[in-house]
Amino acid sequence: MTAFPWAPFGAGLLYSAIAALLIMLVTFLVALAKGVHRIVDVAWGLGFTAIALVTFAASDGHGDGTRRLLATVLTAVWGLRLAVHIGVRRCGHGEDPRYERLLARAPGNRHLYALRVV
Repeated sequence: MTAFPWAPFGAGLLYSAIAALLIMLVTFLVALAKGVHRIVDVAWGLGFTAIALVTFAASDGHGDGTRRLLATVLTAVWGLRLAVHIGVRRCGHGEDPRYERLLARAPGNRHLYALRVV
């Protein structure tokens, strides 16, 4: 039995956090430009896909390659399916009523509140 590969595990966590943060920041900027925060729901699915790909790359060959690839592909496909499903379902609609209600009660700057909460 070998020791747990803490270094690749930690690197995967760090890279995943960075990828998720970047996706959410880009999504926030697009939401500001479009004037609707509902696109965060689409980005949620894309986030799963990005994290799956980043952790696969960061795993650096540790573990069973077939299992790593299978988990990555299944997670990526599911994340893409979720993003497309939500994107198609909400296409042509205005802001999500949940976000309208939430942002209507925003204390202070509405956009900064959306960045923190949505």
